[in-house]
Amino acid sequence: MVLAVGLVGDAHGIGAALLRAGTTMLARSDLPGEPPATKGATLIQGERSFFEQLEFPRRIVLDLLPGEQVDQVLEAVYPWLEPGDVVLDFSGSYWVDTLRRFRRMRHRSIYHVDLALVGQTGARHVLVAGDAEGVALALPVAEQLVPARRVVRAGHAGTAHYARALGDAVASVASQLRGELRQMLEALPLDQDVGGILTALLPARPPSDGRAPWVLDDAVRLEAATPLLAQAIMLDRAEQLEQHVTPVSLTRVGPYQDPEEIL
Repeated sequence: MVLAVGLVGDAHGIGAALLRAGTTMLARSDLPGEPPATKGATLIQGERSFFEQLEFPRRIVLDLLPGEQVDQVLEAVYPWLEPGDVVLDFSGSYWVDTLRRFRRMRHRSIYHVDLALVGQTGARHVLVAGDAEGVALALPVAEQLVPARRVVRAGHAGTAHYARALGDAVASVASQLRGELRQMLEALPLDQDVGGILTALLPARPPSDGRAPWVLDDAVRLEAATPLLAQAIMLDRAEQLEQHVTPVSLTRVGPYQDPEEIL
């Protein structure tokens, strides 16, 4: 299987993980913003040569941070994509931005599939969302990252990236819960392995990396009652400010929009 990864950089280490799994990949590094090519991938110069060396249907992997660069890269590769090709988007973008990109690709029968790595460290799941045909093309890639039993067909386009932001919110909850559990354990006047007990009670998971604030906005727009998530996210932010740590903030290209207005 031949995948394109260099044109998308290595923001989340997807390219390196696929290489470790034995996937052969071609890379481009001279697209807008010059995202770096994954070490170990074969570097190809020029769009024509790059796309001609990929077997049809071409699987194009995006591993960028959310923001305008995703649109810039898609704009650059769009003329070279053909019906049946699939864009595998690991950017974890705001789900409204993802829906907009999905709609644009669908007009030319090109599949845009959003994917997300979520869950606790050492037992992560890959969520895959989009049209059934596109998801089918994406599954072999997802199954290179985690065992097939941990690949989840999330649903309509945008739902994997939506869940990725929820995962950040869960990380905020877990961080606050871990702090309270540690206080309870340390309050007990008996010898104990505090770290070991904490790990058993609450397995480690990647920290929130900038998407959690999106959840607060969505909760208001979607009229979802999320007091626990909201409190944990705000406490996380307060602790960062108290420690003089600049909170990580990822970019949304567009504001909230009702899905019916997009599709």
